Amino acid sequence: YHTLMLERGDKSTAGNIMGMYRAVMAYRGEDVLLSWVDVEYCDGLVDFLRNEYHSVHGRLKMTTARAYIYLFSAALNLAVETGLIRRNPLFFVRIHDRITRERPKKQHLSVDEVKLLMDTQCPVISRPQVKQAYLFSIFTGLTAFDIVNLKWKDIKSYADGKRSVWCAFQKISVPLSSNALRWLPETSNHRGLVFKGLPKDTEINNILKLWQKKSGIEKRLNFTLARNTFAYLILSAGADVATFCSLMGIASKNAKGYLAMIDRKPAPMEEKLKVLQLD
Repeated sequence: YHTLMLERGDKSTAGNIMGMYRAVMAYRGEDVLLSWVDVEYCDGLVDFLRNEYHSVHGRLKMTTARAYIYLFSAALNLAVETGLIRRNPLFFVRIHDRITRERPKKQHLSVDEVKLLMDTQCPVISRPQVKQAYLFSIFTGLTAFDIVNLKWKDIKSYADGKRSVWCAFQKISVPLSSNALRWLPETSNHRGLVFKGLPKDTEINNILKLWQKKSGIEKRLNFTLARNTFAYLILSAGADVATFCSLMGIASKNAKGYLAMIDRKPAPMEEKLKVLQLD
């Protein structure tokens, strides 16, 4: 299989195959006949890659373990095609819920980092909309697409004095806290776009990069980070999963990555509310 990939000019796959080969050799050695590679052998290999195998770089990541299993299966498929074995035994081994994909942990800004951004002037004075839009995203969870297309008619006012923002794309309504309201542009013309004059994506990203450097924050500022920060703030404030999913506009099955951002142990109410008292 390795030779075939080299003949095709696929050096990257060939390199990965050699990594897989070393793992398989560490499993039961090279004195294994192809006819011995049965369901039991493959089942043990999955457990070995998941729990025991250490490469020169340390314990194997699950994403790498999955890649090795798929490469081993491809090698067995080649053996089937060339008539060396009748069937691929890995077809009968449960893999997907045993070696799962590792998802990178969602990054978010801490409360202190949000305060730093609030206190740091946007480096391009002629583009105050960038700072306003970004902080509004932090306190509402709106995506970059939502922010760019947000119109004043989407800001709803109620008889009790409370206000909310309607996100037409996600079809959700998010209550506006005092922090969110603080970053709405001051204007008497409540028509059209809220953040009118926002530059194009490339310029926004450049301004965010300068703002990040000026504030001393190490995390790269983007609207995904802003949305994750909103998730962190409301979860830290004690929101239950149903409320959280409603505010984020996501299904409960997609909440796991966000829930991992905080410690779900009970905390005193004053601690929960502290994360929202940023004024």
